[in-house]
Amino acid sequence: MTRTPLNRRREFRLAATLLLLLLSVQPAVAQNPVPLPTDPSLAAYVCVNASFQSRTLGHNRNLTMRVWAAAFAPGETFDFSALDSRAFLTLEMPQEPGWGLFEALDPNLTFQVHLTDTQNRLGSVRVYEVASGRLVATLAAFPGGGQIEASFHNDATVRDYRLEIRDANGILLSTLAVDAGKWDTVYPLTLSGGFEPYYPPPISAPPHYTVGPNDVFGTQGDPQAAPGVRSGIPMGFSKSACAFNYTNDNSVTFPLPPPTPSLSL
Repeated sequence: MTRTPLNRRREFRLAATLLLLLLSVQPAVAQNPVPLPTDPSLAAYVCVNASFQSRTLGHNRNLTMRVWAAAFAPGETFDFSALDSRAFLTLEMPQEPGWGLFEALDPNLTFQVHLTDTQNRLGSVRVYEVASGRLVATLAAFPGGGQIEASFHNDATVRDYRLEIRDANGILLSTLAVDAGKWDTVYPLTLSGGFEPYYPPPISAPPHYTVGPNDVFGTQGDPQAAPGVRSGIPMGFSKSACAFNYTNDNSVTFPLPPPTPSLSL
């Protein structure tokens, strides 16, 4: 059969299509495991994979995301509520706009677990649901005990897990708290704050004076008055002033005018 230029173009398109299909079905490449704070000889990396839909955009896409994970030593009490403060792995969310809130389209989530041990003690990992305590899966180590690289599937509504890392004899080496994230849940967030209000001192108008007790209105030299005494009705002496007291509901400084003198009458 003669290979014409048209046939060669068809063969190239077919080969390119097959290559794209092979790439699309390859599993996600596992990231390098992170050493556990409780045992640096052990290292772990856990991620979740599924098809998701943005609740903002309505777009669908396949995502592989690193999950939350914290480690507990064999002698410690497992406390899932301490995951945030003890996390050595943090949730990896999509950074594209519109992907801050999304939901799983698949009924199950796939978790990929990659563990290494420089002391070659690994035997298995037992995966439990935190809420129910149900054993979901047991992942076996590779021969030699240096690595575990496996996956498990479970209901997409279950996000919280306890992973018990054990040696070949079943002795506990470490326990991981794993949270796949609450990327489909909206939580109310309350922000509060305060400020020092601008509170200037009271501002007074110029004082107003009235005549004193020795000041009288009359005519000098009144024959009915004593010599040198002004006649008339004595008036009391007083001093009065009006003051404005200001307050403000923000921290901005602004000029304040004083009261007019007429308010002191």
